Amino acid sequence: MKSFIFYVFVLVLMMTLVSESFQQSSSETTTTITATLLGQVVDIPKNMKKDDQQDPIKILLLRQDSPSREDVYFVRADGSFAIEGLTPGSHILQLVCHRFEFAKIRIDVSKSGKMRGVMMIPSNHPSLLTEEERKSGAAQSLDGFGFVKQGIQVEPVLRVKPLTVLNYFEVVPGFDYFGILKNPMVIMLVVGVLISVVFPKLIDPEAMKEAQKSMSQSESEFKNLLGGLNTQISNQAASPSSSSKKKSKSE
Repeated sequence: MKSFIFYVFVLVLMMTLVSESFQQSSSETTTTITATLLGQVVDIPKNMKKDDQQDPIKILLLRQDSPSREDVYFVRADGSFAIEGLTPGSHILQLVCHRFEFAKIRIDVSKSGKMRGVMMIPSNHPSLLTEEERKSGAAQSLDGFGFVKQGIQVEPVLRVKPLTVLNYFEVVPGFDYFGILKNPMVIMLVVGVLISVVFPKLIDPEAMKEAQKSMSQSESEFKNLLGGLNTQISNQAASPSSSSKKKSKSE
C-alpha cells in the first residue's frame, strides 16, 4: 500500500514538472518571435542630405502591443534605419521631417516573423491625381478612411520615398512676356495698327480710290447739310427780333 502511494506521488510530481516545462517552453517561443525591420530612405536630393544633422528625419512607430505609446527613432546620415523587436501584429510607421512629406506605412508581422508592408496615401494627395483632376478638385477614395493603399516590399530592406518636397514659401512667378499680349490696351493697339497699316495693303487700289471718292463726297454732303442747318437756325433766331421791331413801330 505504501509503495502504491509512493508511485502515485512520483507520477503526479512528474506530470506537474512536465506541464510546467511545457508552459515555459511555449511562453518562451511566443515571446521570442520578433522581427527586425531594416529601411532606407531614397530619392532625396544630395544638396538636402547635408542638412540631416540640423533637421534629421524622425520615425514614429505605433506598436500594436502598446498603442498608447509612440517609439521614436532617427534616420542615419546615409538614410538607413533599423527597428528591432516587432511582435506579431500590425504596426504603424510614420516618417516626419520639415522638408519632406512621407506616407504612413503599416507593417504587418506574421506569427512566423514574416513582414508585409502597406503604404497608405491620402486619397486627395496631389501625387495621386492627374493635372485635370487637380484643376477640377477631384479626389479618389479606395477605402472607408480616405486612404489609397499600395503594397510595398519590406524584406530584405524597406525603401521609403518622399511623396513631395515641402515648400513653405510662395514661388514668385517670373516675367511673363505673353502676359503683355493679354492686356486689353495692347490688344487695341495691335488691332489699330493692323487696320491702319496692313488692311489698306490688302485692298485693291481702284477700290481704294473709289472708297476715297465716296468718302470725300460724303464729307462734302455732310458739310452742306451742316451749313443748311446753321442758316436755318440763324434765320429762326433773327425772325423773332424783326417781329418785335414791327410791333414797336406800330405802337
